[in-house]
Amino acid sequence: NAEVLVYQDGVLTGSPIALTSDGHWPETEQELDDYRERALGSRFVAGSLLATDASATSVVIMPSPQAVDVDREIELVDQVRTLVEKEVQGSVPYGLAGTPAINEAVFRAARSDFLLVTPIAALVVAVLSFMLFRSWLATLVPLFVIGVTSIWVIGLMGLLGWKMTFLTSALILVIMVVGVADSVHILSAWQVERRHGHNPSDALQKSLYKLLPPCLFTSV
Repeated sequence: NAEVLVYQDGVLTGSPIALTSDGHWPETEQELDDYRERALGSRFVAGSLLATDASATSVVIMPSPQAVDVDREIELVDQVRTLVEKEVQGSVPYGLAGTPAINEAVFRAARSDFLLVTPIAALVVAVLSFMLFRSWLATLVPLFVIGVTSIWVIGLMGLLGWKMTFLTSALILVIMVVGVADSVHILSAWQVERRHGHNPSDALQKSLYKLLPPCLFTSV
């Protein structure tokens, strides 16, 4: 409940603006009208918590100190939205604002983009790999590297108790970029060694000997 500053007997105190002169909450229609007039007449309320024409108001929710991470903020926003929709049932338009609501919206947008972009990116990688190497086996190598690395990273995050957020969800795309680049370098070097007459095993050893250190340092 909003409070207004009241100066009485030389003391400045805060008093809930909704309380009547008798110190209770408004119940009758007349008391509600008086409350409306007090709110619209207060420069602390009108124009900030309450629209000047009384067409809209804001409800400020102060989360507990425990609700400071993104996961708890998302859960809080979901609970508030469910409660509001249950109460208004579409009869009153409303909107959620503040840092938790922004983080929740960004997380949902990032998750939606991730589910859309990742399959498209994998398809593009497969097509370009086939155009470059003209081999289905060589096409599957970058995808295999990306898939195995992503599983390991997500599994390690779960083992360490890290939650998937809109920031960590970008890790898969980073893994895809690095994995494709390293795979293309090594496959290209392997094909060059094969043209020089080396058997597949020796060609792979020579390719890794040349490219493993630079690929490792650039990836890390």
